[in-house]
Amino acid sequence: LGDPVLPSEPDARAEVAHAVEPEFAMTLEDVLVRRTQLGLVDAQGSAAAAAQVARLMAPRLGWDEETAQRFAVAYAAGVERDRKRWG
Repeated sequence: LGDPVLPSEPDARAEVAHAVEPEFAMTLEDVLVRRTQLGLVDAQGSAAAAAQVARLMAPRLGWDEETAQRFAVAYAAGVERDRKRWG
C-alpha cells in the first residue's frame, strides 16, 4: 500500500484504503477526484489507474471483481467524455 497510485504523483495506495474506511468514500470519483485529487491533477492517469483503485476499494466495499471492473470502466468513460467536452 506504500506504492503510489500514479508513478508521477506522491499519493500512496494506502490513501485509497483510508478514503474508503474511515472517510466513507463510496465511488471511484470520490476517491480519485475529491479525496486524492488525482483526477484533477492527471485525469488520464487516474482513468488508467481506475481498475487498480477499484480493486483496492472492492474488498472494503463488498464489491466483486465484476462490479469493480464495471465501476472502473464507467469512471474512465467519464474522464474521456469530459476530455472531449472540455478539451
